[in-house]
Amino acid sequence: MEVVELRSALLSNAEVFMFLKELEAHRKDPGHGRHHTQFHNEDFQDLKTVEYEVLSCLQKTPCKVQDAPQITSFMDAMTSFDLTKAEKLMLLNLRPKSAVELNVIIEECEDRLTEAQQNALLEVIREKLPYEEEEPEGDPMVE
Repeated sequence: MEVVELRSALLSNAEVFMFLKELEAHRKDPGHGRHHTQFHNEDFQDLKTVEYEVLSCLQKTPCKVQDAPQITSFMDAMTSFDLTKAEKLMLLNLRPKSAVELNVIIEECEDRLTEAQQNALLEVIREKLPYEEEEPEGDPMVE
């Protein structure tokens, strides 16, 4: 195997989640040949374990409700801010809710963005990436 182009693209958590879900659905498809399924089970068990763990982790994040149009809309809205691709990707994946979180994600945030720009950026994130976090069932501190 040869690496043709190193780091040719960055993937968001949502894109990885969608890909793994499609892969999972493809594997469950009864149209798979017996030989292919047997080969997959015996030789790639470690890979399937990693895929399962990644899916389990991503299932607990907002990326599970993102879709391609929402990602495109968000990235289009980010063009008005002077951010790197990596910073935009981290904003998409992490969905910061405060200026403090922005400062952790965006390098030299206070020097590059005014307070008004930071607030505008947070508003764009709230608008383009809506997500209501699920309330945990029961209080973990109460037995």
